[in-house]
Amino acid sequence: MRAGTGILTRYVSSQTLLRWLISGGLVALVLLALPSTPPWCLWAGIALAGLSFSGVWPLLVSQGNARYPAYSGTAVTVLVASGTAGAMVVPVSLGFVFTHSSTPVAILLLTILFAMLYVTVWISRKF
Repeated sequence: MRAGTGILTRYVSSQTLLRWLISGGLVALVLLALPSTPPWCLWAGIALAGLSFSGVWPLLVSQGNARYPAYSGTAVTVLVASGTAGAMVVPVSLGFVFTHSSTPVAILLLTILFAMLYVTVWISRKF
């Protein structure tokens, strides 16, 4: 999907593509979080989540470079540090929720976190 992301950014803006991918990720997480989901919906949700999530990180980094060209080194450093912190905190947090709760609750938590990312990207387009 990353190669597809590069090709698609020739035709649509990277911010629009980022919104599409995050929307696809939200739809996938909602499919996975439904309590009585048929097996084909689970497979579709997992496939859609993989395709959607794979392009988000490169687009976020490119947006940081494009938005702050004078501070591109600092912007990328902050993004990488934030991404690394998220890569450490989110799996541990979800593992804790999985251990002390149920799978739908953990997926619902992930859906809420991804919805917060969507709201952040949506708000940032106005600045």
